[in-house]
Amino acid sequence: MSKPIKPIEVASGLIKSVLTTGAGANSDIAVAGIKKGDHLIIVLESAVTSAILTDQTANATITADDKIQISVTTASDKILVFWQPLR
Repeated sequence: MSKPIKPIEVASGLIKSVLTTGAGANSDIAVAGIKKGDHLIIVLESAVTSAILTDQTANATITADDKIQISVTTASDKILVFWQPLR
């Protein structure tokens, strides 16, 4: 289940973020509030065993409203997603 975090207001609009749970490679990951066409800013994977952050932005895509996919496995890890919604 994804957990929305309070939006951050910046000069160009809002930046939204959600902490959610990872999944297998190319599997749907729930990201509440993200919409197809929004701009991904950064996608960070937090390894549960070490708390090391890995930037997965280049491997991530918004596949549908409320869903992203990452092309590598993130199963059992936490995913922190930051994005800018389209207006």
